[in-house]
Amino acid sequence: MNALSPDSPLLPSRLLSHRPRPDAALTVALVNNMPDAAVHATERQFSALLGAASGPLTVRLKIVSPPGLSRAPSLRRHIETCYDPFGELERDPPDAMIVTGTEPRAAALRDEPLWPVLSGLVDLAERARIPTIWSCMAAHAAALRLGGPHRVKLPAKLSGLFSCRARLRPSPFLRGLQGTSYIVPHSRVSGLPAEGLREAGFDILAQGRETGPDIAVFEGQAWHILLQGHPEYGAAALLGEYRRDMARFLFGERDTLPAPPEGYFGRARRAALAEFEARAQKKRDPALLPAFDVLAADLATHHDWSPVATLLYRNWLHEAIRRRRAPHSSRLLWPTRWAARAGGPAAGQAATPCPASLVGAEKLASRTGLEPVLPT
Repeated sequence: MNALSPDSPLLPSRLLSHRPRPDAALTVALVNNMPDAAVHATERQFSALLGAASGPLTVRLKIVSPPGLSRAPSLRRHIETCYDPFGELERDPPDAMIVTGTEPRAAALRDEPLWPVLSGLVDLAERARIPTIWSCMAAHAAALRLGGPHRVKLPAKLSGLFSCRARLRPSPFLRGLQGTSYIVPHSRVSGLPAEGLREAGFDILAQGRETGPDIAVFEGQAWHILLQGHPEYGAAALLGEYRRDMARFLFGERDTLPAPPEGYFGRARRAALAEFEARAQKKRDPALLPAFDVLAADLATHHDWSPVATLLYRNWLHEAIRRRRAPHSSRLLWPTRWAARAGGPAAGQAATPCPASLVGAEKLASRTGLEPVLPT
C-alpha cells in the first residue's frame, strides 16, 4: 500500500471549508525528550511538519526540554541558548503541545527515569486544557496516567513502514482521512493493547495488522492524541536508527544483529544489505561500520508519508484553534513573546544556530515590523 500521492484528493489543500481565519495564531510547545543524538533531528522534523501543516496560520513554536535529563555539554549550551525555559509551560501554558518519548530504559513504565516528567505533563495538559500529541513512549505514559493500560513488551522490536487504516467514523483528527489506508513509520519495543485502551475509554482512530493501534484519542479535560507511530519522521530516520543499532552490535553493545526496518528497502537494496549482514554475523568488527555507511548512502526509502502527516497535524492545529476559542478557555489568544533571545550573541561571537521558534514567521513579521527567527 503506497502513501498518499501529492495529487490525492485527501490532501489538506482540499479542506478549504475547515480553514480558520488567516490571521489566527497559535502557540505550540514541543517538549523534546529525545536522546542527544536525536535532539537536532527532532527539532528539524517537527519544525518542518508544523511549517507544512500550518497553512494560513501563524504558529509560534516554543521548544523546551526537562532540566534533569543527562546531556552532553554542547547540548546543554544549545538548549540554554535556543530553548524556552521548561518552567514556562506551567507559568504560561501553550495553546497546544507535542511531547516526545525517548529510548526505554526500564521494564515498567513507572520505573522509567522520564516517568515523573511525562506524568506531570499529562497533569498539566489536563489542568490547562492543552490539546496534546503524545509520541511513542510519551503516548504509553499518557495512556497509563489517564487510567489506561500498561504498555506490553513486544516479542521483537517493531521497526519499519507499516500500513494502517483510519476508521470511517468522523473525528476532527482524521478529517479527510476516514476509511483510508496509509503508510507510517513505527519504531518501538512495546505497544498498547487495543482492548485495554477501549475498556479505559480511549477511542482508537486508526490501527494496522502488524502495529495494533496507531492513533488513539482520549477526551478528558484536554484532547489527548496518542501516536504509537512516527509520522514526523523524515525518509532517512529509520535508516539512522538501524545504523545506530548496527553500530551497537559491531561494538559489542548488543548481542544480536538488528533486523532491518520492514517495508523500508526495495528488493535490490535488501539483497545488498543481506551480504553485509552475513559479513557482520561472521565477524563482529567495528571496522565494518564505514562499509555499512557506504552501503547506506543509497538505502533511504523512496516512500513518502509526509502528505498524511501534514494532513493529521493540520487537522490538529485547526482543532486546537477551535478549542482555544471555546468558552472554557481562559488562555491568551495571541502569543506574547517574540522568538528572539534577549541580548543575542556577545560582540565578536558567532550566533548560535537555533531551531525554528516561529512557524510562519514571515507572515507575522510583515504585520509587526519585527525580524523573524527562521530555521538554520
